Order: sequence, then structure tokens, then C-alpha cells
Amino acid sequence: MNKNIEKIIHAINKKYGDGTIIVGGYDNIAIERVSSGIVALDLALGLGIPRSSIIMFYGRESSAKSSIALKIISEYQKRGELCAYIDIEHSLSADWAEKLGVNLNDLVIAQPDSLEKSIDITDSLTRSGEFGLIVYDSLAMAVPEEELEKSAFDQQMALQARLFSKAMRKLMSALQPKDLSDKSTYNKTTVLLVNQVREDIGKPYAKGYTYSGGHALRHTARIIVEFARGDYIKDKNQEPIGLEVKFRTVKNKTWYPYRTGMIKLYFDGRIDNSETIIAEAKKIGIIKQHGAMYEYDNIKERGFDNFVKIILEKNLLDEILEKVYNYYRKGC
Repeated sequence: MNKNIEKIIHAINKKYGDGTIIVGGYDNIAIERVSSGIVALDLALGLGIPRSSIIMFYGRESSAKSSIALKIISEYQKRGELCAYIDIEHSLSADWAEKLGVNLNDLVIAQPDSLEKSIDITDSLTRSGEFGLIVYDSLAMAVPEEELEKSAFDQQMALQARLFSKAMRKLMSALQPKDLSDKSTYNKTTVLLVNQVREDIGKPYAKGYTYSGGHALRHTARIIVEFARGDYIKDKNQEPIGLEVKFRTVKNKTWYPYRTGMIKLYFDGRIDNSETIIAEAKKIGIIKQHGAMYEYDNIKERGFDNFVKIILEKNLLDEILEKVYNYYRKGC
């Protein structure tokens, strides 16, 4: 490297601290991820939830945004990581959270009554560096203190956007590594913001809706995922036993954007990943199809349903999933 550049780098690190500026390398900038436990979502995001990130889930009411967030919390907890739930809506259901696998005894919960308090709490928890995941649910219901006394809608929206803009700057600062050359100084916390959509009265010819948080949120979030309610999953008696949740990645600065997927969420809290795993394995050639015949290793079976049945009976799903993930880890 040019000696003048080396002197500049040395001077900057001497002034601001070691690791402020480095000569890049894969290990220094590689994105570490945590599986969401939802294969379709993992594949769409880049094989998991990126650490040290701000991400957002948004969608209309009853599109399972919060349920998916709680399911992800349960996966972090399985890894022994501390999680927090900032319950702005005061709607956290203990029974439903436990069905989704959340250990409530180990979950840090806050129910602040104003936007300002919720921002300070989230910022403090993030800066501690002790959390794997912090879920903020939801932005749309966070009420600025000034709004408690005034009722001008336009002013409220503008105030909320300004406060969120400040919050995003603070959170981005909190997530910056202290030393780029030392991974142990990285803040591995991910902040997951849940948001709702509202009608965009000022744009009658556009999509017709927008979400809270203003432009700062759109620019700051590394990943933005839109969720939508799909069809019911029904049993043989046509009784609803679950819901198909559709999603698309509106923004992803860590992987290919504009991916779509579907999640099968059952009312007993289960996520069924089997169809996604087998479909993805078939797509990339791990599972072969010749007409009506399906083949995996030494297993050959006629008919897709029969093939899936055998795969499940032999407990091969995890093995197949690992091969799928390895395929993408190697860069396809």
C-alpha cells in the first residue's frame, strides 16, 4: 500500500482510536446472520436475520407481522440470546407468545406510554450490547408526548416522523463497531421494527397507503419486508387451522432484493417448513424429478405427495435443508 495512505490511516487511528479505519477484508465486513426458524424468510433475506442491523416488517392489520417477530424471538432464545419486546400496543399475548415458542421468563418487556420513552428505552437496550434481538411493536402506535395534548393530524404525523428520524440516527450510532479490526467490539444487536400501513390521503393515484416513520426509516433500515394475509389453511373438515402469510422483500441491502415467499403459520404456533425445503431443493437440483418420479440420494418415489411422505418418515428434512443452505453459502 502507498506509504502516504498508511501514514494517514495511522494518524486517524491515533486520533480516534484503533480500528477506526482499516484496510478492508472479508472477515471484517462479512455479515453474520441468525436463522429466523422460517426457511422461506431465511432464503429471501440471505440465509437469516443480519446482525448489527435495523430491519422493518410492515403490512396491513392481521397480516401476522407480530407473530412472525415473536417466532424469530423464540429462535434467538434457543441460541441462549437475550431478547426484548417493546410493546407499544400493549397487545402482547402470553398464551400466543408461548405457543410460538417464546420463553417469557427470559424476555425483557417494556410498555412505554410515549414515543420519546420508547425511543430512549430501545436506544439504551441497544447500546448495552447485551441483546441479540429487540422487537419494537409497533411504530404506528407510538404516540409523541406532544400528541397527547394536541389533535392536529398533519402536525402529529410530521412530529412523529421527526422523532423517528432522530431515533434512527441514534440507533445507527449505537450499532457502529468500536473497532473495525476487532469483531469482539461489534454490537451484534438487531432491532426489528414492526409497522402498520395507513391510507396515504395525499396520493390518491399512488398505491393508496404508506407507513409511519418517514424517509429516515426507509433509508436507515437494511431490510424492509412487506407482509400480507393469504388464505386459511384448512383441515379435512374445512375448518381453519392456520394461515398462509405472504411476504416480499421491498428492500434488502444484504442480499438479492425483491424476493417473495409464503409462510404456513398454524394456530397451534407451528411453522411448516417442509414444502419450502423440498421445493427449494428441487429448484437447485438436490432433489431430481423425472416425469412423475422424484429422487433424492437412493430414494426414488412416484408422485410428489408419496415422496414427501417418505422424506418426512426418514427425518431427512434437516439434511436436505443443510444442503440447500450450503449451496447458497458457496455463492450458488
